[in-house]
Amino acid sequence: MNIVLDDPSLRATLDEINEPELRELLSRLADRAKAVGLWQVTCIALVEPGDSAEALGDLLGFDPIVGPLGDPDGEFLAWWDRLEYHRTEAVFELLHTIGTEFAYILLVKNSGPDRSGLVALCRKHCAT
Repeated sequence: MNIVLDDPSLRATLDEINEPELRELLSRLADRAKAVGLWQVTCIALVEPGDSAEALGDLLGFDPIVGPLGDPDGEFLAWWDRLEYHRTEAVFELLHTIGTEFAYILLVKNSGPDRSGLVALCRKHCAT
């Protein structure tokens, strides 16, 4: 999982991405956060097919499959503010805000193994 918190980590992540469409999407999201003055309070994570739910939980502070208020044995409560599928990039974008300023943007690749279970969750809840 690549985590983007500032300009140096953005540059490093962009250098590692081979897909031009995904690189453009990441650049566009960072530019939007900068344009509205929220770059310092935005964390963008590029979730790779092999990333685990545990790694995502460490980043978010909760199990992404259950959610921060969820009950593993009960009804699922969507924890994101927005879920969108970018067809050209084959990536799900989840926006999760914390309070009034901080935001996580998760870019979840819709390919390969789904170790985290997040792709299946996105497919189930995203209106594509």
